[in-house]
Amino acid sequence: MSIWAILVAGGKSERFGGQNKLLANLAGKPVIRWSYDVLCQIPELAGIVVVGGKQYQACLGDCRWATSGTTRRESVWQGLLQVPSEAEIVLIHDAARPLVQLKNILAALAPVQNGEAIGTSLGMPVRDTIKQVKIVPLVKGACNAPLTCWVEATLERSNLWATHTPQVFNKQILLQAHQKAPLDRIFPDDASLVEHLGQPVLMVQDSPGNLKITVPEDLVIAQALLSRF
Repeated sequence: MSIWAILVAGGKSERFGGQNKLLANLAGKPVIRWSYDVLCQIPELAGIVVVGGKQYQACLGDCRWATSGTTRRESVWQGLLQVPSEAEIVLIHDAARPLVQLKNILAALAPVQNGEAIGTSLGMPVRDTIKQVKIVPLVKGACNAPLTCWVEATLERSNLWATHTPQVFNKQILLQAHQKAPLDRIFPDDASLVEHLGQPVLMVQDSPGNLKITVPEDLVIAQALLSRF
């Protein structure tokens, strides 16, 4: 089956101190290069579409390019438009997750390749107690006060998973999901679009080290994780 990957490299790195987090140095390579290199190791991968600006072209290899949109959904859609019509499976990965392991990517691919699922997502059972909250304004006069919230409910964590990428889909199903979902609704990932279409998505357990680089401290953690191998 023809497999294509879409590497999503949009975003503004607003929480990374003004620096482009995908170009930040991680053990001698830009963060985005780590993500790209692991995708290149997938057997039978036909190609990669990178959704992002020209600033990444100098540090990546042979791939197709798409312009990122104003939302993640728009960015993935632009990537899908660059995937050849003969592709049967599409894998979506966030470039900000540089430490994903090949064995886990293959575990997410297998159910779609075997026809056991039309969509999969890597993820992890949550470890913390999760509160559903209502955010309230900061205390008057407390300029440096932290975010405060009223607890509305404590969720049963045995049924909760944190979602990672890659997510893998039958390409035709993913196209339908993007085309039929309402434009005025926010969908946080591609799995939620497929779920809205009424199709089940299979969660595949990931490794804890597949963290997403969001703030500078995440890069320090990633460096520490790499030093263990």
